[in-house]
Amino acid sequence: MDPIPRRSPSLQIHPSRRCNLTCRHCYSSSGPREATTLAPGVIRDVLDDAVAQGYRRLAISGGEPLMYRGLLEVVQHAHRLGMSTTLTTNGMLLTPARVDALAPFVEGVAVSLDGKPDSHDQLRGHVGAFEAMRARLAHLRNTGITFGFIFTLTQHNLDELPWVAEFAAREGARQLQIHPVEAAGRGSTEMPGATPDEHERAWAFLLMSRLAAQYRGDLSIQLDFVDRMSLATDPSLVLADAPPRHDASLSTWLDLLVLESDGTMVPLQYGFPRDFAIGNIREGRLPQLAQRWIETRGDDFRALCRGVYAELLDPNALPFHNWFERIAKAAQSGPHSGHTRLPILGATESGLVSLAPT
Repeated sequence: MDPIPRRSPSLQIHPSRRCNLTCRHCYSSSGPREATTLAPGVIRDVLDDAVAQGYRRLAISGGEPLMYRGLLEVVQHAHRLGMSTTLTTNGMLLTPARVDALAPFVEGVAVSLDGKPDSHDQLRGHVGAFEAMRARLAHLRNTGITFGFIFTLTQHNLDELPWVAEFAAREGARQLQIHPVEAAGRGSTEMPGATPDEHERAWAFLLMSRLAAQYRGDLSIQLDFVDRMSLATDPSLVLADAPPRHDASLSTWLDLLVLESDGTMVPLQYGFPRDFAIGNIREGRLPQLAQRWIETRGDDFRALCRGVYAELLDPNALPFHNWFERIAKAAQSGPHSGHTRLPILGATESGLVSLAPT
C-alpha cells in the first residue's frame, strides 16, 4: 500500500465480477450472481506479456478477489515474475488461512472502508459488514502484511473522514486512500448525485491536509484528486507531453493498464470507453494488441489527454479535479474528441506530493 511513485507502470486486473456483496456504489456492478471470470492460465499469459511491456506493479480487484479460485495461482506467478502485488478487498473473507496462504506473495492489502459502522453497512448493503471486516484485521496485522483502507468519498460523507482516519491509525493501517465515488456501474443508478462537486473536492483537500499533518509518521493519506499547480509544473504526469515513438513499449505510452473480467483491456480505469480499448485478450496476445493500439489509437489517446489537461488548467475553476472522471467523460465523445491522466494528491512525512493513479 505504499504510494506508487510517479511513472511506475501498473497493471490492474479484475479477474471476476463475483462478490459476496452488492454494494450500492460498485463501479462494476459485481455481486453474488455474477459469473464473468477469467481463467488463471489466461491471466498468467497476460502477466508474462505485461512484464515484457514494462509493467512491474500488479493491483488485483474485482468483484471480491478472495472469491476468485485462481487467486493464489495468479499471485504466485506474479511473484515469480518479480511483480509487486497489492490486493483490494472488502475484508470480510480475510480468514487466517487465506491471509497465511497469500502473505508470501502479496506486498499490500487495501481494505474498503466507507465510514462509520452504520454508514459502511448501508453502502455495502449488508448489516454487519463493518464488524465482519473489523474482526479480520487482527490476524492481517499480526502477519506483518502492510495494509491500508480505501474510503469512498461522496457528496455527503466528508464529515466522517476524521473518524475513518482515527480508526485506520488505531488499527495499524499504513495508508488511507480517499477515492471519490464513481458515477458508473451500480453507483450510477443507486447513488445519483453522490459524486463530489468542486466545492466538496476543495473541502476534502483541506481536511486531508489537516489529517495528514495530524497523523504524520503513522498514517500516509492519499486523495485521488489532481491539482492545477502539479499539472502546470509537469504535464507529463497526465500524459499531456509529446507522445512516445510508435515502436516504444505500451507502458511508455500508458502507465496504468486495466484488464476487465471479460478479457477487455483498457487504459486508466475499469469501464473506460471502448473506443480507446487496447483490445480483448481473447483476440490475441498483449504485444500484438498493444502495437495495434499504438498505431491506431495511441495518438488519439494522447490528444485526448492534452485536451483535458488544457481544460483543467482553467484559472477560473477550483483547482481540484477527479481526473479519471473527466478523462472518461471526454473519451465518451469518441477517439477524435481532441481532448489524457493526472497526478493524485497525497500526503507523506515530507508533505504534499503528486502520485500516479492506483
